[in-house]
Amino acid sequence: MFLTFGIGLGSWWAYYELGWGGWWFWDPVENASLMPWLVATALIHSLMVTEKRGGFKAWTVLLAIAAFSLSLLGTFLVRSGVLTSVHAFASDPARGVFILIFLSVVVGASLTLFAWRAPQVTLGGSFGVLSRESLMLTNSVLLVVATGAVLLGTLYPLIIDALNLGKLSVGPPYFNLVFAPLMVPLLFVLVPGTVARWRQADLGELWRELRGVAAAALVLGQLAPWALGAWSWGSALGTTLGLWVALSSVRHMGLRLRKPGRIGAAFWGQHLAHLGLAVVVLGVTGVKSFEVERDVRMGIGDVVTIGDFTFQFKSISEVPGPNYRASRGVFDVIRDGQVIEVDSRPSDAIAVAVRTKVPIYADESVLDRAGVQLNADGEAIETPEGRTGGITAEERERLSAFSDFIAELDLDDFD
Repeated sequence: MFLTFGIGLGSWWAYYELGWGGWWFWDPVENASLMPWLVATALIHSLMVTEKRGGFKAWTVLLAIAAFSLSLLGTFLVRSGVLTSVHAFASDPARGVFILIFLSVVVGASLTLFAWRAPQVTLGGSFGVLSRESLMLTNSVLLVVATGAVLLGTLYPLIIDALNLGKLSVGPPYFNLVFAPLMVPLLFVLVPGTVARWRQADLGELWRELRGVAAAALVLGQLAPWALGAWSWGSALGTTLGLWVALSSVRHMGLRLRKPGRIGAAFWGQHLAHLGLAVVVLGVTGVKSFEVERDVRMGIGDVVTIGDFTFQFKSISEVPGPNYRASRGVFDVIRDGQVIEVDSRPSDAIAVAVRTKVPIYADESVLDRAGVQLNADGEAIETPEGRTGGITAEERERLSAFSDFIAELDLDDFD
């Protein structure tokens, strides 16, 4: 629960403070928090089988070791300085060495003890191919495989760099390609796993139990994207799976409320967690279906249309700060021929919109990459291409200008 809250808080911070938008960027530090969350989720489901049926004991212990080890690994990645990320807390090699030694001792001792004692652990009761135990085991294995895929993509570039084999970047295309296909079967078997009988379940009984939910999710999953004008196979599949989980949880809670007797906290926790997962799936599907994103280079006077909105770069000026120097660009955001008001909050070095005349704040390196050049008075100058704002002649000049800008900062003002 606390890890989930921490990941949500980090997402909120990235969205509002960094102005990133989106839902997940597969940043290495984000991955460092996601991996123990995935294994801990598998651990929770495995513990249910251990508690109810006495099975999966060795598997449960192994998941507990993995979850704690991945938490320590995340601490090492975030605080050792091996990663460059806006989420990283510190760059302290000495602390990183200590954490790495501690991680090695914990993992080594835990796995040694597990290997010594595991043969003496009883296997628990038997279960059929179709049962609640088998479905929960399937979900746990899928979560562990997904964790392995994320771990590989996060650590592989670091290993390549440490071995002096070159620089390698593993980004969203890899993670989306390997992670999303694993989540589809996980979401599919999640629902029958909540209603199947222990030891041995009947396929016909499961079908009668879930056919109404399946039909509603399938129909609504096709109609909702179509009605919103964003139908595609991906949006239909994501919406269907999200509704499949959500409608099942709502149905089970409704049926349980009709029965007499006290409802335990475990029941509410289970279905609220599943509803939260459904909201995430629907949110991710909506973002990927409706988002429109373009990377453009603009000079003063340029106009760019993105979706239903037109952005016109009006002017640029310099804004002094207490311990920094920024440049402010003013944009008009136009929709249906009318300049609209955009409500947002300015940041020191990130492009954001705040009102009808939209100020965009950026540090000088951002302006260089955007092709905008300023004179000593903070005004845009003409470039050899004959337009205000353009591309600098040499990349080295850009880096030199930015270095001069950094050198002029009064670093004593930073705490």
